[in-house]
Amino acid sequence: MNRIVNKIVSKYHSRNPIDIAQGMNIKVAYADLGENVHGFYQYYKRGMVIYINDSLDEHMQLQVLRHEIGHAVLHRKTNRIFMERSTFQVPDKYENEADLFATFLAISDDDVCEYISNEYTVQQISNMTGCKEKFIEQRIRDYCEG
Repeated sequence: MNRIVNKIVSKYHSRNPIDIAQGMNIKVAYADLGENVHGFYQYYKRGMVIYINDSLDEHMQLQVLRHEIGHAVLHRKTNRIFMERSTFQVPDKYENEADLFATFLAISDDDVCEYISNEYTVQQISNMTGCKEKFIEQRIRDYCEG
């Protein structure tokens, strides 16, 4: 996953999901999506659109955008909905891959190095980044093995 994310970051010269979406010609629309939907990616007639729930705070909107860009990169022609964590939907392979992509995009190698040297816990990193703990653990493992 790190190779895929680093290729995107290198191509668009940014880790900022807004810049990446712009570079990929993905239209980002903010709308009231209700209480349970954070966002979703739509591929239609060779065009890509990401919808973000406008009731989320800015930090969460960026994390949802990272996740949805993950779908655009990894599952280009598959339309998915990113549901709120408290729903009873069982995350499937696509959702896990998009979450992992979002984590690698949010946390660079330099960030991992800093977190390790400062002895941050996975929970602290999760609170700072909005990434899920299990994907942070995988991100750190990848860094340590790489």
